[in-house]
Amino acid sequence: MLVSRAISAIFYGLIIIGSIVYSPKALPNIFFILLWLIAIWEWSGFIFSRSINKILFTSLLLVFFCFLFFYSVVNIYLISYLALFIWFLVFVSFYFYPYEIKPIFIGFSAPLFLLPSLFIVLYLSQVSIYYLLSLFFIVWANDVGAYMAGKTIGKVKLACVISPNKTWEGAIGGSILALFVTFLSAIIFSLPLDIFIFLSLIVTFSSIIGDLFISMLKRNSGMKDTGNLLPSHGGILDRIDSILASSVFFFVGLDISGIL
Repeated sequence: MLVSRAISAIFYGLIIIGSIVYSPKALPNIFFILLWLIAIWEWSGFIFSRSINKILFTSLLLVFFCFLFFYSVVNIYLISYLALFIWFLVFVSFYFYPYEIKPIFIGFSAPLFLLPSLFIVLYLSQVSIYYLLSLFFIVWANDVGAYMAGKTIGKVKLACVISPNKTWEGAIGGSILALFVTFLSAIIFSLPLDIFIFLSLIVTFSSIIGDLFISMLKRNSGMKDTGNLLPSHGGILDRIDSILASSVFFFVGLDISGIL
């Protein structure tokens, strides 16, 4: 299982890096839109069991995204700060869990949780691929560090009601590896080290929020994984759960620091 998990992660990572670095400028847009479209389909599984309902839900959200995207009615800064507030509410809600999350709420809230991160990723892919690569590298390093530390020395539960396998040792291990990768990225990409160290800390924190939120929705719906597209990882939504929240915090951090 560990080998299969590693191969899937490497394959997934190489595709994302390749789409950002070695492709025409429009291609990352197409790739990330397709990636998020799969995530929307998997999100529909929290609400519906019938395929026709999932298709209608995914199509409706795709049309809504296309309207916002192609008619340029999105203010990336406004949507990012709104999403930041929403993720803060999610963080507060962890304290009150367990409680039932109604399917109607999951359905109507989908644009608020899924689309801001997509708009941010698309925006960063056009502004600076180094910012976007740094975001993914930090999140991946945090995931790897948390997994390894949690498996080897993890004892103290982080959020046992939502995700019993997550530990404080894993969270600390993920943060340490993320800081190391951030240091290397800042040197290689000639990025301001002090700012990106700060961004690394808020990204690792917000990654946990995104991860726990999707875990909460899966637990609420009686699901183990959101899909089976990636062996030993689950679905695309299982892979981008951290990005959903961390991209928002990362973008706001970039804005506050004045480098956007």
